[in-house]
Amino acid sequence: MPKLQIITLLHTMRTNRPIRLLCLSAVLLLAAGCKNREPRLVTHTLEVAPAVLSFAFDETGISKRIDVETDAPSFSFSVSYSGQETDWLETAQEETCITVSAASRNVSDGERRATLTVSADRAASRTVVVTQGSEGEGTDYAVVLSPDSLELPAYGTLTGEAEIISAGSGFRAERAAGDTWYEVRIEKQRLIVTAAPNSSAEAREGAATVTNAEGGEAVLTIRQAGIPAAYGITLEPASLTFASSGDGLTKTVSVVTQGSVPAALVTSDQAEWLSAEIVEKQLLVTATVNDGGERRGEVTVTNAEGAFAVLEVTQQAAGDTGIAVEPAQLSFGPEGGRRTCGITAGGTELTAATDTGSTTWLSAAVTGTALEVTAAPWSGSGVRSGTVTVRSAEGSEATVAVSQQGTPIADLSGTWQWHSLSATTEDWTNTSEFSGTATIARENGGYAVTGIAGSGVQGFGGATATIHLILRNGTAGVSFGAAFRKGDKPYYSAPHLVFPSGIVEAWTEPETFLPVSVERDASGLERLLLPDLLTATPELFPDSEQLWGETGEASYIYYETLTMGGIAVPVPIEYHRHVVLTRQQP
Repeated sequence: MPKLQIITLLHTMRTNRPIRLLCLSAVLLLAAGCKNREPRLVTHTLEVAPAVLSFAFDETGISKRIDVETDAPSFSFSVSYSGQETDWLETAQEETCITVSAASRNVSDGERRATLTVSADRAASRTVVVTQGSEGEGTDYAVVLSPDSLELPAYGTLTGEAEIISAGSGFRAERAAGDTWYEVRIEKQRLIVTAAPNSSAEAREGAATVTNAEGGEAVLTIRQAGIPAAYGITLEPASLTFASSGDGLTKTVSVVTQGSVPAALVTSDQAEWLSAEIVEKQLLVTATVNDGGERRGEVTVTNAEGAFAVLEVTQQAAGDTGIAVEPAQLSFGPEGGRRTCGITAGGTELTAATDTGSTTWLSAAVTGTALEVTAAPWSGSGVRSGTVTVRSAEGSEATVAVSQQGTPIADLSGTWQWHSLSATTEDWTNTSEFSGTATIARENGGYAVTGIAGSGVQGFGGATATIHLILRNGTAGVSFGAAFRKGDKPYYSAPHLVFPSGIVEAWTEPETFLPVSVERDASGLERLLLPDLLTATPELFPDSEQLWGETGEASYIYYETLTMGGIAVPVPIEYHRHVVLTRQQP
């Protein structure tokens, strides 16, 4: 621009304010337009596994895989060799991996090595070292886990991982047999462990075993803490049963915990008929009227410390006149006392009665939808048992099993007088009363009771009739489900249970412990009673639902073992019931 024009423009800007502002704006726009606008760079991720691959000197033509994970559109790789030998690797790229194999045997005196460099656009490159051992060296395919143990909390972050360090391939992970509270899997040569929350106060331990195709193996120890006992949650009762309609469609459950204020959760598929809320550590559960079949649900109660408890809920079908009592089992201490059970019933005119053998110490009454059970104080030893049955005018009934723990049983060893009702046939025809002297002696941590025998055993002669007692938590009892023999004698004893729905044979059912009871009066006379009755519960007979709530009569049977076609068959020769032993103590 000529000098005169520049001077004129400068003069105009000084004297004309609109022109000056216009020129300044033009300069700013020109500056903004000329500014260097660098585009924002997008970075990508790139991961490869494993970081090391190894081949034996003669391991040729066997492909091993390098997994590649990236969010870039594509990746590439290159191979560089160490030493004079090159091109001894065969490689191929696939969509998410690279396969590598040794093209030839390693006939050199030393290991040969190559490096694969994997690259992706705007991502940090990754390298994998590939080696092939020499004939004299061999290859170490051992598996090492880092770390070799995991410590997991009871709740919160329940996933941990360990790096798998090995020259092998084909890795597999398995959890310890029988463990179900955690899962294990392998991702990118890392062992991933995920545990379920632990609602128990007890810590638990598991193990995961990692193996490779070459035979290497390593074990990861998994430990999970328990919820501090004070923060645990107990629901009383632990289950509820609702009638299909009528009164009692809202019930209360006590929530016992020293943790934070709990919350209640009903799964979404049950929310249309079941609801729950916590009010001052009371769980209020409500069911709607049921016009259909029986339905079941769950209410989960949790707190901030991670503890939880699950309430099982059942609602009877429409028109069901059945009775349910919760809880179905009650336990009392020596001091006795009163307990209350909830009743769910579609029937009317409910009554309660104790079994005939327990009326001296056990009583019960129905008030509205509550069953009140009272046990008298007891100075005896061991455990005594009874039942309370609730019935409706429509003929439905439900049974509550009641037990009372006395003082711990003292040593039973010694001589006792016994009395029983005995028969030699299962239908109990031609029963007789027998009595005599029995000896109780310590045996294998329990007791052997010998000498209780009637005409069946006496008719065979020479056999030692023995009934065995075992000890649990200081209480002696009979083990239903375990048959006993004495040496090579062809006789042994085992309990036998007869329920309205059928017979439970001792040698075919899981073991069930039924305590004996010992009573002592003011004169020092001790009475030891073998249990006569047993009420079936889900805990005692988990696989025999048809027996639940039924009361069976116990028999004590001596068997002779006969061999038929090479198979040992137990044949009963004598039955006993109402077995009572007495002795005089100073």
